[in-house]
Amino acid sequence: MADDASAELLDLVHTLLHSVRRETLAAGAPDGVTPGQLRFLRMLQRCGGPQRPGELATRLDMAPRSVTSKVDLAAAEGFVERRPDPTDRRATLVELTPAGRQLLDRVAQDRAAGAAARLARLSPAEQTQLLALLHRVVDEPTDG
Repeated sequence: MADDASAELLDLVHTLLHSVRRETLAAGAPDGVTPGQLRFLRMLQRCGGPQRPGELATRLDMAPRSVTSKVDLAAAEGFVERRPDPTDRRATLVELTPAGRQLLDRVAQDRAAGAAARLARLSPAEQTQLLALLHRVVDEPTDG
């Protein structure tokens, strides 16, 4: 029984996330950006500043040449820029541009709207209950 519930939880979470992503892209794939490109740009955003492509490859668990291709495409679209590393003139840093940050903001807003539309199917009490239950599943247990 527990295995069935675990499998159902995983299926439902996967289906929910996949459908929100799919709806976001269907609403107008932002500037033709692919999910893989968005993942790359979000990782760069989470880093909080310019990064070397090799570090991004490690964080994304990708081959460096694949990251180079993503950087090339994102730079051509104006979402990132390359600049020299001030600590190593042989190295290059990759940084989000204002256009890249705007793109990520738009995608986040679209996803939030999709999630809000799904929550709107529930009454306020059901929303509160769902969120409370999800917190219990997600939050780390506290010793106490």
